[in-house]
Amino acid sequence: MPLLWQRNVGHPNLLEAHFDDGSTLASGWVRKPLFSREGANIEMHLADGSTQRSDGPYDGPAIIQRAHPLTRFEGGYPLIGSWVIGDHACGIGIREDDSAITRDSARFVPHAIVDEAPTRIYV
Repeated sequence: MPLLWQRNVGHPNLLEAHFDDGSTLASGWVRKPLFSREGANIEMHLADGSTQRSDGPYDGPAIIQRAHPLTRFEGGYPLIGSWVIGDHACGIGIREDDSAITRDSARFVPHAIVDEAPTRIYV
């Protein structure tokens, strides 16, 4: 994420991100270990002063990213992940957690994007 941000500073589809050097971002931020998964060892500091943390086994280098809190719907926080190969949309997954930090216990619903054109093989 920091490398993508460096190459596209200010892009409207990206959240500001940097390699963690101990600094923070004024309007809220999230610290994520470089080598982690499934919401482990996440630290959120939101603009309203609230914080959230998740436990986990990961330690080491991290990134810091501008916070963009998920919206809560009926007690859950849904998040859409997309898969793109080349320039083709291939699928999405909707994950929903009871926490604003999406963890490995989140509910998951996969979706496939089916192309009605002749069969394509994506490599």
